[in-house]
Amino acid sequence: MAKISKFILLHDGFIFKGRQYSDTDITSIRLSNVNLDYRYGGLVHAADVKIMTFELSLKNGEKLKIKSEDWDQLNPAGIILSKLRDKDKERNEVFTVYQQLCQRTFRQRLDLYLSQLNDHGYFIYDECKFYPSDKIVFRGLEFRISESQFINHGNGIEIRRKGGSSIREKLKCELTKYPQFMVTTDTDVIRVLLDEFFGMRL
Repeated sequence: MAKISKFILLHDGFIFKGRQYSDTDITSIRLSNVNLDYRYGGLVHAADVKIMTFELSLKNGEKLKIKSEDWDQLNPAGIILSKLRDKDKERNEVFTVYQQLCQRTFRQRLDLYLSQLNDHGYFIYDECKFYPSDKIVFRGLEFRISESQFINHGNGIEIRRKGGSSIREKLKCELTKYPQFMVTTDTDVIRVLLDEFFGMRL
């Protein structure tokens, strides 16, 4: 498995691939966990290797992917703590760094959504427009909060009309995807927004 460039966590930012970034550069954080398979004798076998990845979106449009593969973590003083080889420990270490960055950037990421809300009366999240206490718009389809139900599938929320979908909606969904939004990006922030403005608890 290819070795990635070192990730260095600092007290107010980080270094990735030799470049230094500030916490204030971060606009969103997305977490994913991928299981790797391998092929032998023409058959696909489940592998023991799981890669945890979190993606940082920055103000300048860059997207940085931090993976749990052979990386060094340094403390704020620049002292190497460990080179992680055990995959479980490595994933835990990546998740710990993910949590730290989430905590350190929570307010600024929340403010980006609140700014949209203040300017437009809604905020955009995963292809949906969220109008507090009113409706969610998915690709032109409006779902009134009082007339819809929301089904939590873990990483995503499915939107369904309480009385069933119209023919137009079913056709549009077949051509695209069933109305839903994933909650893997800015999970901590969207939890607060859904609870505060829509009465939804994930």
